[in-house]
Amino acid sequence: VSPLAAAVAAEGRALGAPALLAASRDMARLAHRAAALFREADALLMPTLAGPPPRIGAFDRPTPGARFAAMEALAPNAALAN
Repeated sequence: VSPLAAAVAAEGRALGAPALLAASRDMARLAHRAAALFREADALLMPTLAGPPPRIGAFDRPTPGARFAAMEALAPNAALAN
């Protein structure tokens, strides 16, 4: 198991039920709003990257949160499609 995967798993185990329920509810709300976009469109075309491709190692950060924040800054629309 990679250090990143181990750190993410540890964060998940430390998450309490109220926070997990709130995150699940927020994801359902976002999915519902996103589905509404397709009532009038068959596809959404959005750029994936907000800048040039990163160099290898650009996302090496000390914590999972810092790593995911760097990824989100470069590809702000990718999480919606994944």
